[in-house]
Amino acid sequence: MENQRKKYILVVEDENIVAWDIQESLERIGYKVLARAASGQQALRIVATMKPDLVLMDIQLQEEMTGLEAARQISSNYGIPVVFLTAHADDRTLEEAAQTNPFGYLVKPFQWRELHTTIQIALRRHELEKNAHAVQQRLSTTIHSIEEAAIATDNDGIVKLINPVAERLTGWQLEAAMGKHINQVLHLVTKKDCVEIEYPGWQAMRLGITVSLPDPCFVRSKDGIETLVRDEAIPVKDHNGEVIGSVVVFHNLSHENSEHRELQQRNHELEEFQFTLISQLQEKNSQLQQALASVQVLSQVIAQVRPSADENQILQITIQEIGRALDADYCWVALHDDQHSISTIRSEYINSDLLHLSSAIGTAIAVQNHPQFYRQLFQHNSWLYPQPSILPLPYQSLLFPGNQALICPIIVDQAPIAGTIDQMVIGEFGILVTGKPLWSEPQPKLISQIVSYAVTIVRQFHVCQVSGEHIANEQMLNFLKEDFISSISAEMRTPLTNMRMALEMFQRIIVLLKNGQVEPVSDSQQLWQKLDQYLHILQTEWQREFHLINDVLNFQSSVNPTTSLTKSEIEFPEWIPQLLNRFWTQVSRQKQILSYHIAPDLPTVFSHPSSLERIVTELLGNACRHTPADQRICISAEIIDTQLELKVTNTGSPIPPQELEAIFQPFYRIPKSNPWNYYGTGLGLALVKKLVLSLGGEIHAESSKQVTTFTVTLPL
Repeated sequence: MENQRKKYILVVEDENIVAWDIQESLERIGYKVLARAASGQQALRIVATMKPDLVLMDIQLQEEMTGLEAARQISSNYGIPVVFLTAHADDRTLEEAAQTNPFGYLVKPFQWRELHTTIQIALRRHELEKNAHAVQQRLSTTIHSIEEAAIATDNDGIVKLINPVAERLTGWQLEAAMGKHINQVLHLVTKKDCVEIEYPGWQAMRLGITVSLPDPCFVRSKDGIETLVRDEAIPVKDHNGEVIGSVVVFHNLSHENSEHRELQQRNHELEEFQFTLISQLQEKNSQLQQALASVQVLSQVIAQVRPSADENQILQITIQEIGRALDADYCWVALHDDQHSISTIRSEYINSDLLHLSSAIGTAIAVQNHPQFYRQLFQHNSWLYPQPSILPLPYQSLLFPGNQALICPIIVDQAPIAGTIDQMVIGEFGILVTGKPLWSEPQPKLISQIVSYAVTIVRQFHVCQVSGEHIANEQMLNFLKEDFISSISAEMRTPLTNMRMALEMFQRIIVLLKNGQVEPVSDSQQLWQKLDQYLHILQTEWQREFHLINDVLNFQSSVNPTTSLTKSEIEFPEWIPQLLNRFWTQVSRQKQILSYHIAPDLPTVFSHPSSLERIVTELLGNACRHTPADQRICISAEIIDTQLELKVTNTGSPIPPQELEAIFQPFYRIPKSNPWNYYGTGLGLALVKKLVLSLGGEIHAESSKQVTTFTVTLPL
C-alpha cells in the first residue's frame, strides 16, 4: 500500500555537491531519492516517466526554465507535491513561490530535522487533500443518488449540499442554495394550519441525536408549491463527539412504499458515515493548519529577534505575533519568581479596538493563595474556559461579557539530572477572545509551546551575552552541551513515542482477535491492513532510533579511540591532488580560487591515512563554506624543524580574535546575528583537534587582515 513503502523523492538542484548532500540527508532519514535533476526540463522528463511521491525544487535554476515554472507544470499536470529550496528568502521570491501553491518552503542552509519535518508535513497534507477530494466525490455521488430529498448544513445553518430531489422540492438549485442560510432555502409549515416550523436540524444539533417531527408537514417551494413530507434530522459529529452540522432528509409521503423506505434507510446510514468521515478529515486538516500557523508565528518571532534584545522585548514580540494571529482581545504573560511564590504580569497585548483597557503589567499574584488554579498549570495542563471563580482576582478583573479564556503553562527544560531532562513551569500565558469559534484540544498545547520556546530564546540569548562578559569558558561549554543533549533527547524520544503508539494499537487488535470480534471478511482485510501499517511504523521508527544512536556512538568512538592507530606511507605529491578532486566542483561553482603547494623536498610521511584525510577534508570544507567569491583557499605541506607542517589558508572571512581559542571546544558555535545561519553541532573542529592530538601533533588558528590560517604540525 502507499503508506507502507518508502517515499520516492526527486531532487532538482543544479549544484552537484548540494544535491549530493541533500540526497545523503534524505536517505539517512528513511527516504529514497528516485533521481537528481539539474534543470527544469530534465525534472519534467523524470516526473513524466518515474512519478515520484514528492519533488524538492531549487527555485534559482541556471537553465532557461526556472524552478517556479517547473513546479507549476509538475503540480498542474501530475498533481505531485513540490517543496521549494532556496538561498533567497526575500519577499518577492516568497510571493512568486506562493502563486504555485507549494507544499513547503526551506531556506538554505537548513538542518536535516527541518528537512524531515517539512517533507512529512507536505506528504501528510497531500494525502489529506487527496483523501478529502475522494471522500467529497463519493459523498456527492451518494447524496445525488438518494431518491429522497436531502439537505446538509454546517452548525451555523449554512447550506453545504442539496441533492436534485431537494432541488425540485424547494425550487432552489444547488449553485444558488450553496452558502445561503437554511431559513432562506427551506420553508416548513404544519399540515393542519400552515404555521411556520423551525428547521429540524437545529433540534438535532442541540440534542446531539437523530430527531423527527411528530407529524407530517408541508415543504413550501419558491413557487408556492406544497409537498407533504415526513422528515428526519441527523446531527453530524467529529471524532471528539462535537456537533459540526446536520443532514435533514424528507420522505415524500405521496409515493412512499416499503421498498423505498428500506433503500432510504441504507442510504441514510451511508450518508451519516460519509459525513462523519469527512468531518474527521476536516478536523485533521484543521489541526495541520494550526501546526503550520504555529511554525509561521515562530518564524516571525525569530526573524525579529536581535542579539541585543532583552527578555521583555522578546516576550513582547511573541505576544504581539500570537495576539495578531488569533485576533485576540487581550493576551498576557506572567512569570514566576525563583521560589514560585509570586507570579507577575511582564508583557501584554491589547487589541487596537480595545485600547481603552488599562495596562495590567506589573500586577503580582501570590501563588499559594490560588492552589486549585496553579495546581493544574504545574501539572502541565491548560485551563480551557475556566470558571471565573477559579481565577485569581487580577485575572477575573480582565474578563468581560462574552470572553472565552485560555490560560497555558510556560514550560522550559532544566539542566539534565541523572541523564534525564527536567521540565519546569515558570509562568502562564493567557488569551481572551470574543465571538470566535471554540478552542480545539490541540490549540492550547501549540500555544504553550510557542511561548515556552520564546522564553527559551530569551535564556539562550541571555547566556550568550553574559558569557562574553562575566561567565567563564567552562560555564559556556556546559550550557552548549546541555543544549546539544536537549536536542538529541528530543530526537530520541519521538521514535520511541511512535513505537509505543504502534504497540498499543497492536495490543488492541490482539484483544479483538481473542474476543472473536472480527468475523466478516471485509473487517479481516481492514484489520490486516492496519497490522501492516503499525508494523511499518515500528520498523521505520526503530531504524530511525538506531541510526540516531549509531551516529552519536560513532562520534564518541572517533574522539575517544580505544585502539592504536596503524600508520602507513603517504606520498603527499600524489595524495593531496587526489584529495582536492572532491572540492574542485564546489569552489568553481562558488567562484573561489583553490591552490596547493607541496615542498619539493618533502619526504614520504608515515601517518594514519583515514585520520589525516578527515583532518584535511574537514579544514578544507570549513574554508569552502566560509570563503566569499573571488577569494583564495590554499593548502600547503612542508618540513619545518623536522616536523610536517600542514596549512589551510583562506581569505576574506576573518575569525574574531576573542573566538579563536573557543572554536576548538566541543559543541561551540560562533554566534551569528541571523538565527537561520546556525547549522551543525559545533563538533567539526573539536573532532579535528582530537584527531591531531591522537597523531601526536598540534593545531592552532590565526586570523588577521582578512586571512585565516589553520596550522597542523605532525611528527615525521
